[in-house]
Amino acid sequence: MRRLREARELLKNREAVPLEGKHLVIDGLRWGLKPLYLFLSKEEPEILALAEERGIFPIFIGERAMRSLSSLKTPPGELLLVAPPLWKEEDFSKIVVLEEVQDPINAGSILRTAYCLGYHAVYTDTHSAHPFSSKTVRASAGYSLRIPVFRVALPEKLKEWKGKKRILGTFPRRGHEPKPLREDFVLVFGNESRGISPQMSELVESRITIPMERGESLGVAASAAILLYLLRG
Repeated sequence: MRRLREARELLKNREAVPLEGKHLVIDGLRWGLKPLYLFLSKEEPEILALAEERGIFPIFIGERAMRSLSSLKTPPGELLLVAPPLWKEEDFSKIVVLEEVQDPINAGSILRTAYCLGYHAVYTDTHSAHPFSSKTVRASAGYSLRIPVFRVALPEKLKEWKGKKRILGTFPRRGHEPKPLREDFVLVFGNESRGISPQMSELVESRITIPMERGESLGVAASAAILLYLLRG
């Protein structure tokens, strides 16, 4: 089928973002994202009603064809492909930076937290998990499509912000206890095992550490949830 081939090619070239499962498909239709294809393996009245409102014609396919499009071992019967959102850079006041956060579950969790807590944008490097991969989108509950995300050369971007925004870095030790900030700031999270790189550390103005009662450190997603909540002014 021509449309299946086109859909596979779009996914392969990251020209489409997959939303899999009933709830994500419904959210994607409600959020006004640009739909490319809607594939269903069974009738879902709520999805069909929303699709009709948006002028989208669903394509009904069998389980084998659905597996050829899905990244899941047992794919659900609903798949919406949307165009990747294009965001315009602005003078954002609360920014999250991910340096080599490679696990898509971690990246998705942080994107979800940043969106839900009102942060304005997320910047990542090309070594971090892609914000629009199937795993990242699922981990973010789709919110990686709702918050502006930019994949850039991070050291150069931090240099641009130097003197304009307060740049904070997260470290497992020898940092200040987090407190709410009312000024513009950038919060940097590093790689799951290595943390923030030496090159990026040189650009950080303030080190932030979560006080621990026991244990050595928290995972990056858990740390992000705590810090993003505590720092928001």
